[in-house]
Amino acid sequence: MKRQIQLKWFITLVLLSLGIVLIIGYSFLSANYFILGMDNMIASNMEQAANKYFSRATTQNKHPKKYDGYPVSQHWLGQPENILKLFNEAPEENGTLYKVENANNQKAIKGIYFVMKFNSRNQTLYISHHLSKATVSNMVHQNLIRSLDNLVIISILSMVSFSIIFWFIMRRVSRPVSALGKWTQNLNTETLTEPLPDFSYTELNDMARLIQNSLSSVQQSLNREQRFLHYTSHELRTPISIIRSNIDLMHKLQKNVLSIDDPRQKQIFDRIDRASMNMKHLTETLLWLSRDDNEELPQQTIQLDELIQQITRDTEYLLKDKAVKIELKTEPCSLSLPKVAARIVLGNLIRNAFQHTYNGTVQIHQQGNRVDINNIQNDSTQHNEDLGFGLGLQLTVQLAERLNWVYSNDTRSDHYGTTVIFCTHDDA
Repeated sequence: MKRQIQLKWFITLVLLSLGIVLIIGYSFLSANYFILGMDNMIASNMEQAANKYFSRATTQNKHPKKYDGYPVSQHWLGQPENILKLFNEAPEENGTLYKVENANNQKAIKGIYFVMKFNSRNQTLYISHHLSKATVSNMVHQNLIRSLDNLVIISILSMVSFSIIFWFIMRRVSRPVSALGKWTQNLNTETLTEPLPDFSYTELNDMARLIQNSLSSVQQSLNREQRFLHYTSHELRTPISIIRSNIDLMHKLQKNVLSIDDPRQKQIFDRIDRASMNMKHLTETLLWLSRDDNEELPQQTIQLDELIQQITRDTEYLLKDKAVKIELKTEPCSLSLPKVAARIVLGNLIRNAFQHTYNGTVQIHQQGNRVDINNIQNDSTQHNEDLGFGLGLQLTVQLAERLNWVYSNDTRSDHYGTTVIFCTHDDA
């Protein structure tokens, strides 16, 4: 397995290596320019000595061997023995400084040697110079050492300064990155909805926002799936109960060997068929509600008053052994609606009104596309905490919002009322 390295250590090693290489390189470059400056000064002095030599030789008509301490000759062999020994041949280019550094054990020729060739007034001139610790004055020697020391000190200080600045920059960068990593590790369903922390840099904040949005999308998908499971188990209880009770009734009828034309068998089959179809349509509607697309449910013309009456009849078993009065008022109304969704909403409201009323009146009033359902308790102290719908209410609210239906509720100590206004495409 390939060994991995942390990103911050990789960047640290790369940038530190680059900084050290640059500092060392510039230090050598500075030393090289320092030596080049010294060479230029010596070359300038040698050129001035050569010009003065030509002038003196013309006016006095003689050729001195030295001028201002520089050995001068018109012939290469006229140079000192040390120069001839170190330089194998005479310089070829005019005005170019030739230099040889010699540090062998022969003290007589130890040091730095310079040679230049000059052509002037149809004459060739060779001039040389020997530079060593013995020939350099103490002041020049001290200045040279001081300059080199300054160069070393500046290089060291530059390296230390670069390291400090680099450490500070890496600290400023690594701390927000580490904070982003810890924040990501601690994300859960609760912290996911909290405001984003400030990670100091736009790129890190954008990355945190992207992570939050991605995880929020995943969380929303999980929530939809969980709601679908809850809704499915909640909504399918009634049709499953109807099917099971009718199947039990069929077994009893078979034991009594009733005629196949018995009307009670037809009623049982009709209930089973209707309950199974309701289960099918409920599943399709709940699947549609759990999706995040814009697909619409199929519309069909329904008689709202007949649908309310049918749901009321199917759920009257919930009032068995209860002192509850039903007050049902409807009027003919034909609407183009998703029938299954309307059945879920109305079934939830009526079923929960029946379930949570123990001694009182359930009012179901329908006028046009408006339906009002109220469950009124005669004894407000009995089961008061059970007023309300729970999961069925959540499903009703979500369906109403998705289909642009108007839904509202009113809760009191002895009263729970709901209102639904079914809006069609024409109303929208």
